Amino acid sequence: MPNVIEIDPRCKTTPLKFLALMCWPSDEERKKVSASFFGKVIANKERNEKLFSDDKDYVYKASLGIYGIYDKTLNDQIGYQFQKSFQEAGGFESLTAADSLDSTINKIDSAIDRGAAASGLLLILIARIKKHNDPNMKASLSRAISILEKTQAYPVEFGTERNIKAKWSEWKKLAPLWSAVFVANGYPWGQKNLNINPMNFKDSFWKSIINSNILVKVIRYSRWFEEFSTTYVPPRASEPLIDSEEVIRLGYPCSAKVPLLPLLNVDEQRLAMEHGAYLYKKKDLPE
Repeated sequence: MPNVIEIDPRCKTTPLKFLALMCWPSDEERKKVSASFFGKVIANKERNEKLFSDDKDYVYKASLGIYGIYDKTLNDQIGYQFQKSFQEAGGFESLTAADSLDSTINKIDSAIDRGAAASGLLLILIARIKKHNDPNMKASLSRAISILEKTQAYPVEFGTERNIKAKWSEWKKLAPLWSAVFVANGYPWGQKNLNINPMNFKDSFWKSIINSNILVKVIRYSRWFEEFSTTYVPPRASEPLIDSEEVIRLGYPCSAKVPLLPLLNVDEQRLAMEHGAYLYKKKDLPE
């Protein structure tokens, strides 16, 4: 069974809950961050002070959209939701153990670089390779890595093969959700060459946070990516891409939606064909 995180797109606490979930793959760290978020909202009922205070930061600007969801004051019902979420995140015990707000902001803004984007794009690439149904170009993690390694998304750097494998190992439990975020907001972007505009990553993410209709789309697409990643076994592999007990699922009642993914473009296909190995050996993967 997957690790189910209950979430309701209509709930006022959902934007902050989803933000913490998508930027912190560690359950323990996520609880601390959630406590920081909800504690901040409770402490600033009038919200004269925004959650993120540096107006030079992209994260701050996006946070204005989150606060646009809330009324001028926290009424009793909404206040109860935040209090409940605060306690579920560990309350003051988690809050006192959390990083500073500045450190938290930096980690949100760097989530894309730390592996979030790579995990989602790798899973999308594997699904796109599989669509070719070419016996000479089997879909595998290593083949997808060979493409992503050459993809340009400055200033985001995916890194070397080893770096990308490490990012996958850390973030793969969230890969179906990040893949769904990109697809729900208009992927593919520019099916030419090996260039991606990194602002699409952030725009897609924040739209998913502040728009409940888009979040429902994300959940539906994530169901498909979860099913694919936990059942597809690449050639020469002994297990699926992601362990079904490790993957994170958003617990909201809805059906899966099949993404309309494009085939590889000419440059991507060339790299995929040039890559001879189907799978990295287990000893090559980070511990």
